[in-house]
Amino acid sequence: VRECLAGILARPTDKYGEIKYDRNENDAILVDGTGMATPFLARYSAEFDDAEVGRIAVLQVTNFLKMGVDPARHLAFHGYENGTFGGEMGWGRGTGYLMMAIGSVMRYCHDEDAIAKCEEFIRWTFKYMKPEYKFGWTLSPLEKDAPSDTSATGMIMWGVMQAKLKGLASSVSDETLRAIAKAGLTDVYDGVVKGSSGGAGGFGAYSEEYDENNGWGQGGLLSFYALYLKYLDNK
Repeated sequence: VRECLAGILARPTDKYGEIKYDRNENDAILVDGTGMATPFLARYSAEFDDAEVGRIAVLQVTNFLKMGVDPARHLAFHGYENGTFGGEMGWGRGTGYLMMAIGSVMRYCHDEDAIAKCEEFIRWTFKYMKPEYKFGWTLSPLEKDAPSDTSATGMIMWGVMQAKLKGLASSVSDETLRAIAKAGLTDVYDGVVKGSSGGAGGFGAYSEEYDENNGWGQGGLLSFYALYLKYLDNK
């Protein structure tokens, strides 16, 4: 575990301390990296009572909320570079990555200001949920007919459930959780999760193929259900 921590902390960062997704010398920050590194950092900080690692985890979230989210629509971009947004505004799976980071910070870290900002992002995200209780491949209101995406839904909801397990994210009711859980099952066929977009190739490069690569939806939706069942058991 400590070797994993050392590996994450050895990765390059921008001047604000945001961990980079790759080792390129450019200054691009991708939400993928924030979503992958932060859950580990947040839980590590709680398990080993390491306040400095917790500070780094919180920093990943607050930096991205400040520099990678449209301030008017409260939608996350795929990333940012030198003050400029990059990629799709409201990319569904990107929102999922950010929500995974957000939920982990809310569950394992103890920063009231950061938690308040995370709560606000959650409230806004659910304004973009589709009527069928799923999230689209993009949450952008400019693409209202965007098809639902099990990978986006699963990843977003995994993050939300982390917060719910801590007694937070009160804007998301138990009734809404139940409806989302039921809706997700409509994309499950003999244990295989369909309805997921394929892999992304970077800023603005998103796959329009659905079901060809269902691994994203399989992992995302299963992770959501695992935490949802734990939440029900705790209640």
